[in-house]
Amino acid sequence: MKEPSDRSPPRSRGPWWWPGAAACAMVLGLSLFQPWCAMHRDIRGEAIASLASLDRTYMGDPQPAIVAAARLARDGRAAIYERNLSTGSSFIYPPIAALLYRPLVGLPQDEARDWLAAANHTLFIVVVTIMVQLACARRKLRAWPAAGCAAAAILFYPLVHAVQLNQATLLVTACIGGAWLALGDGGQALAGVVFAVALVVKPQLVLVLPALAWGARRMVAASLVTAAALLAVSLAYAGWDNHVDYLTRVLPSLARGYPYYANQGINGFLYRWVPEEGLGVFRQAPDVAFVRWGSRAAAAGALAGTLVVARRWHTRGVPVTWTFALAWLAATMVSPVAWQHHYAPALFAFVAVTCAQRDAPAGSALRRPLVAALTGLAFSLTAAYFEVRQLEGVAARLLASYVLYGAVALGAALVLAAESRATRR
Repeated sequence: MKEPSDRSPPRSRGPWWWPGAAACAMVLGLSLFQPWCAMHRDIRGEAIASLASLDRTYMGDPQPAIVAAARLARDGRAAIYERNLSTGSSFIYPPIAALLYRPLVGLPQDEARDWLAAANHTLFIVVVTIMVQLACARRKLRAWPAAGCAAAAILFYPLVHAVQLNQATLLVTACIGGAWLALGDGGQALAGVVFAVALVVKPQLVLVLPALAWGARRMVAASLVTAAALLAVSLAYAGWDNHVDYLTRVLPSLARGYPYYANQGINGFLYRWVPEEGLGVFRQAPDVAFVRWGSRAAAAGALAGTLVVARRWHTRGVPVTWTFALAWLAATMVSPVAWQHHYAPALFAFVAVTCAQRDAPAGSALRRPLVAALTGLAFSLTAAYFEVRQLEGVAARLLASYVLYGAVALGAALVLAAESRATRR
């Protein structure tokens, strides 16, 4: 009779998912209760309601892009950027982004909103479909994973808030998810083409590409070639002057960032230390040296760390999709303008980590409660809405960056899960 090996994996002490489930229940419950107490209205509920009704969506964010498209429709060389970008909503995307809104030019406001909302609701369904595809990879479609992905998407405030705002974030999220699927199936060229479309709206995502230089060079090359082709289209559409204006005036202005509470990147966190900058006023602050240099140092450190991890994972056989997820997370956190809805693609990372834990054998390091707890905490904080605009004092104002803290927890969960996968291999 064969004696049992001393190296047999230890049995799990209860379900691997309970710490994450407990964290989600606690923090999501608080986030649902606290806004009502603070403002007597359910902020999250209003966003979720926009999924069921087109007329509950807003046009404040896309209106400047429609105005820019209208100007170019009248005159192909018209200036599309406002002289003062520091206060209120303005068109701040690359010039070609206005082309996305060209079909809405000339429509009545309600009709334009309905068409745009219908497109974004369709993109919401695409995002959920991509989540289900990731959850059921190499498996038969099952009801429980599909229902779980749908529930997670509905509870995820950055995503439903993007639907409510009719934000271009929906297109970016769908493109990042599509690139993730293609990259996981070995279609690096297709992943690069799809990712380049996201770059049209969020050019700061170009910071993702260096981390893919080891494991996805064809994706990097395809992204750069497609981006160059789209730049040629943009120049033909909006003219040279608008591109010069974007590079020399718009981008430097955006680099200052915003103290506004919805800015959930490192830049926003540093502004929390400057008490005279209000959380509830949507405007840019005057240049603050502490914020400027702190943002640059943190960005350099985060991106350098991502490159080191990417190189390590490549040599250890970690799937390149995990590198893609970590690089996207780092690029979003270090962006001077990281609105809460910019974290919508984090849903794909949550699906990846959760499914890796689900598929790991009992006793695997992937099933450690720490990984589940970090994942649950990260989801709870990034998915939540807390009313923070009335916070005063530095100690209290630091709580306003709760989404950033969730992103840090997600990064830790990704690293722990990927390292555990590498160890298991």
